[in-house]
Amino acid sequence: MDKKTALKILIKHSFLLSEEIKEKLYLKIETMSEEQIDTLGKFLAQEKSAAIKSFDDTNKEYEDILAQLTAIKK
Repeated sequence: MDKKTALKILIKHSFLLSEEIKEKLYLKIETMSEEQIDTLGKFLAQEKSAAIKSFDDTNKEYEDILAQLTAIKK
């Protein structure tokens, strides 16, 4: 996968960017320098990595809460 395609995916999955900003970035990708693509890509990859780590850290707690809330009491 080339860097521009990867950047489009990272932009799409970003939690920090508004839809308006995402659309503007999509339009600019073709004119961005290699350095700009790398910088934005690294930032968005860090955001995604932090989100995944946070989910992994709290997923067990969510499962326990859901199990308690959905348990059928006899």
